[in-house]
Amino acid sequence: MHFGPAGCNVLTNAPKELNLGCVSVHTEQVFLSNFDGDRTYYELRYKVTNNIRLSDDDIMRFIILPLMGTPDKQKRIEEAVDLAKLVQDEKIQTFLIAGILTASDKFIDRDWLKCPPGLSWLRQGHRFIRKSFVLFVRMEDSR
Repeated sequence: MHFGPAGCNVLTNAPKELNLGCVSVHTEQVFLSNFDGDRTYYELRYKVTNNIRLSDDDIMRFIILPLMGTPDKQKRIEEAVDLAKLVQDEKIQTFLIAGILTASDKFIDRDWLKCPPGLSWLRQGHRFIRKSFVLFVRMEDSR
């Protein structure tokens, strides 16, 4: 592990296997900090501004965008939320914003979160949004 932008810890390696005796877990590692956040942002921006339907993969990339390689994670959160506000489908827009905020929870600027521009409904509380997102994902998974 090393310190990345703005003092954030950036995980650069991790064990691929965890052996607990009777249980062994093998993982496939994906380090989001190695993804090109700028390229992903511009690809998503193109789709949103041209009203091109977002695929499930696009939605997932949108949500994890602030976790991708970028020098300023807070700026990327704000850019991702601003871009999500342009999505025409209100259900997808809300899902994206809740997902972005949930994925960014560990390093988001709490002062910005109290009243992000254009999102007055967030004043009710970030935790409510986060819990709603988790419940929504569980409901979708059970279908």
